[in-house]
Amino acid sequence: MGNFKVTLDRIEKGIAVLLVRDEEVVKINVPLFLLPVGSKEGDILDIAITRDVQETEATKERVSSLLEKLKNKNKNKNKNKNKNKNKNKNKNKNKNKNKNKNDEK
Repeated sequence: MGNFKVTLDRIEKGIAVLLVRDEEVVKINVPLFLLPVGSKEGDILDIAITRDVQETEATKERVSSLLEKLKNKNKNKNKNKNKNKNKNKNKNKNKNKNKNKNDEK
């Protein structure tokens, strides 16, 4: 069902209420600015919905690339955190060693 006809039933606060033809039971709310200029209540409109395979693939690749960058960024953050933790552990060990040596004197 790529193409279908609707009736512009009414306009409420900038929203066009469209009823899918035949039984006019299915209602679709669409911002008025998306309709052809001059559309008014009672008009019959032809709606075409197509799948854009190229755009879908391009978007998937872009999102995948962004996710990969985020994963790498988080890996680097965690590596730096672990390095800092280890540095702090070593500092504390050295402090404790020095403290124990001083206590023994």
